[in-house]
Amino acid sequence: MVKSVGNGTTFPKNLTTAEQVRGGVAVLADSVATRLRHSGLYAGGVQVTVLDPQFHDRSRQMQLSAPTHLIRELTAAAMDLTGQLWKPPAPVRALTVTAIHLVRSEDAYEQVDLFTAGAAPKKEKQEKLEAAMDRLRGKFGTDVISYGAARPEKEEDPLP
Repeated sequence: MVKSVGNGTTFPKNLTTAEQVRGGVAVLADSVATRLRHSGLYAGGVQVTVLDPQFHDRSRQMQLSAPTHLIRELTAAAMDLTGQLWKPPAPVRALTVTAIHLVRSEDAYEQVDLFTAGAAPKKEKQEKLEAAMDRLRGKFGTDVISYGAARPEKEEDPLP
């Protein structure tokens, strides 16, 4: 049984702005969520590791309120943890986002209450959207579709 699903990367240039770090976390969370869905697994928690240019690493993890494999939920949890570990403008050399406390899809459940019962259709809609994204990526390649926040920054050409 798989105990965790993670993805990390070392960046060609240190990340120093909140937008750069948010984009890096979003790309990694997207990759982790896709691998979870492909494996039929849900994450019960998230772990984030931040590496500075001197290769000192710091990690934090958190338990999620309900198991998930949705990009937005994993990104939100990873950004919360990243906010605890990193304060701008300190440079970030590498990031790792890992899904922990994995459960199979048939064992995943979410306790709903009277006040949050309206959120279930939104979650179902989000799962259908991400499943469609996975099908498009399978057919046309991994770069064919992503959330805007998950797109890496492009260097702008200077005006002549």
